[in-house]
Amino acid sequence: MATRLVELVAIVKGELALYRNPRADVGGILDRTLNGIMGFDAYAPRSWVDGFYLDTPLYNKSYLLATFLAPQILQAAVRDLGGALWPNPKVGPWLTERMLAPGAVDDWIPRLQRATGHALDSGPFFDETELAISEGRSG
Repeated sequence: MATRLVELVAIVKGELALYRNPRADVGGILDRTLNGIMGFDAYAPRSWVDGFYLDTPLYNKSYLLATFLAPQILQAAVRDLGGALWPNPKVGPWLTERMLAPGAVDDWIPRLQRATGHALDSGPFFDETELAISEGRSG
């Protein structure tokens, strides 16, 4: 969880920098932020002329969104299935029925509400983050 949180901080800082200054080197901001938090630079420098950013402009945003969606979905699965998710053979069918089966046919916002009983909510993300920190977990 801590690793995801570090990446989330870097992505948000990069996004904010882009909004403040559309000509900013957002890739450099992401790299410097990760380097400053983690203490090393394990990645090749990024470039906004890289075709990856042109072909998949929502790539980083999907990770940001998934970081908030996953805890909410998993919390609902624990609630509905009455306990641990692993090993539990009911988890796959639960996820398939509620989240995966419709594919891209309908909007994910009402699907999330039907699956979890709530609109998109940051509460489960913060609950999981606080639990991970209190338990000393990372990743």
